[in-house]
Amino acid sequence: MDDRRRLLQQKGCIVWITGLSGSGKSTVAFAMDRILNSMAKVSYVLDGDKIREGLCKDLGFSAEDRRENIRRVGETAALFADAGLIAVVSFISPYKRDRDIVRELVPTGNFIEVFMDVPLEVCEERDAKGLYKLARQGVIKAFTGIDDPYEKPVNPEIVIKAVNEHGACYSPDEMARIIIHHLSEKGFLSDRVDGWNLPQNPGFVSRQDPLVGPNPPELRSYPGEAEAGVSSKAGLSRSGETSKFYGRGPDRNFATELASAGEMSGTPPTSAWSGQQAWMDAL
Repeated sequence: MDDRRRLLQQKGCIVWITGLSGSGKSTVAFAMDRILNSMAKVSYVLDGDKIREGLCKDLGFSAEDRRENIRRVGETAALFADAGLIAVVSFISPYKRDRDIVRELVPTGNFIEVFMDVPLEVCEERDAKGLYKLARQGVIKAFTGIDDPYEKPVNPEIVIKAVNEHGACYSPDEMARIIIHHLSEKGFLSDRVDGWNLPQNPGFVSRQDPLVGPNPPELRSYPGEAEAGVSSKAGLSRSGETSKFYGRGPDRNFATELASAGEMSGTPPTSAWSGQQAWMDAL
């Protein structure tokens, strides 16, 4: 293990990003993966779509199958972490017990739970596919946040309060860098990232780094990646659409930004969203 750590210049861990559908989990996960790769760090994103198409294609959407889905993902992420990779997992994973089981799979401190603390009404506004609307109409049953509970993490390592009182949030890169900064502080990266120009008040709460002030008032909107999620390193949304995202800095298109950085590997998934509950665990 020590030899592998010296070779990779990093320490393996699981970054488990949880939150409601539409909270930004996949978007932040792939932004984080891109930034880590630019630092010559080895990471891999376990995202719901790919898992459901392969490793868990035999599972349905009952409570038992959803629990087994998370168990398999957790076991896979633990293997990646043991191999020295930074495993980035973006799943709704609504039940605390399931997340705690995954935490126990790796050594103490090697599971970083990230809670995307985005209000339900904001997630509904971002819902490009109309899944929340269908859930409220009763077409989709057991939809997390509507008629199936989401159990908020009790004591996560990081809480990203993506939305301020004006309904604006930081860009995917800024939120990703919050997580990467935490990894650096905890010794998972060989390089410190103090000079990364992180936002002074990044809109997050951490066990170790409390929020020191309110979100800056100069936030403004710019076109960005659809909250349906980035499904390839090229930064394309699953639906191929672009929807509103918010953050500081000049107006820019997140997908174009990723592509221009040379991250063109991978292609967006071609399979359609089938079934009334195919949305589950996709973000």
